[in-house]
Amino acid sequence: MTSAAPQRTAAAAHAIRSLLDFLTKLTSTSDITLDQVGKQFGGTLTSEDGAFVYRSPDIGGGWNYGVKVFLPKPDMKAGFNFWFYNPDSAADLGAICELSLDALRQALLAHGYAEKFSPSEIGGVDWVNFVKADIVLTVTRRDVVMTDQGTQCLMGLGTTDAR
Repeated sequence: MTSAAPQRTAAAAHAIRSLLDFLTKLTSTSDITLDQVGKQFGGTLTSEDGAFVYRSPDIGGGWNYGVKVFLPKPDMKAGFNFWFYNPDSAADLGAICELSLDALRQALLAHGYAEKFSPSEIGGVDWVNFVKADIVLTVTRRDVVMTDQGTQCLMGLGTTDAR
C-alpha cells in the first residue's frame, strides 16, 4: 500500500494568499517596508545579514516560509524576497504546492505588471521578470519545481534592483 501525497496545508494556502495580496497591492518599491511586510505576513522581522527576515513556524510536512526585506539605500531600492524551505531535501512538496508560475502570472498581469523574459543560451527561459513602476519581481528556473505528480510549484521569488 502506498501513502497518498500530503494535502496542501491551510497554512501554505494562507502564506500564498498573503504573498499575492502583498504583491498585487504594491505600487512601487517604497511600499516595501518592515511594517507593511510584518503586518502582511503576521510576524516580526529581525535583523539578519544586512536585511530583515521573518521565518514562519512549521506550516506542514516540515515546511516553512521566509520573507526578507532589504531597506533602501542611496544606491539601491527597497527589496523583498519570499521562499519556502525544508531542512529535509527529500520532503514532499505536496504540503506547500499552492502556486504555479501560470497562476502567479495571471494574478500579477491582472494588477498592472508587465512580463519580460530572459531567454537562455540553449533555448527556454532563464528567468521571468514582472515589472510595475520601479518594481522588478524575478522568478528564476530554480524557483519553479515539479512535484512527483507533475504539478508545477513556485518555491520563491524576489525583487531585483534592475530595470
